[in-house]
Amino acid sequence: MSPPHAHLTEVAITPSRQGPPWLWAAKTPHKIVPVLDDRRRPPLTLRPFADTPSRDFVPLANNPAVARMTARMPVPYLYRDAMQFKACLHPGIRRSENAFALWWDKTCVGCVGFSAAEGHTELGYWIGEPYWGRGFATAGARAVIAYGHQRLGLTRWEAGYFLDNPASGRVLTKIGFRPSEENRRFSAGRCAITPHRSMILEVKRPHTGARP
Repeated sequence: MSPPHAHLTEVAITPSRQGPPWLWAAKTPHKIVPVLDDRRRPPLTLRPFADTPSRDFVPLANNPAVARMTARMPVPYLYRDAMQFKACLHPGIRRSENAFALWWDKTCVGCVGFSAAEGHTELGYWIGEPYWGRGFATAGARAVIAYGHQRLGLTRWEAGYFLDNPASGRVLTKIGFRPSEENRRFSAGRCAITPHRSMILEVKRPHTGARP
């Protein structure tokens, strides 16, 4: 399928000197973020997750109803968990964790990002419970896939959802993912191996007109 409609923009990121020095390095290189083609008012925006204060998202993430639908979020989700996750981020690099906070006006409503390795890119997202059912996950995931495709040349995407979370399956289907296989995957929020459906998306590289 063709890449989702989104575009990239240069933004000036001035890293704060809050937190230990190992966190500054995760903030400084990221000069490009996805921009949502979003017509709602107020609009949705994406910001580098490493620059998002933990106080703006930890209260949303610290919710068993959210964490149990993800693979890696523990229950409870504490400020130290947020700091550990930020320490793993190396935005704008092909083989790394890339994550963005999803903002609606002045409120952080969730997170969307991807983990990239050679031949393997996994999309992930979560939305705070008060903001479910508003299309935020679909809009954010589309923009992040376009970012990974245009900026990093990522064409093969994987994602999945636990079978008791069909809403996430509908999000992935809207974006263009197709079912791959049913399996079982560990959920840190449940501390249990849980029935899961894997899905896949192939994004075509844009035609450049160059001769082979």
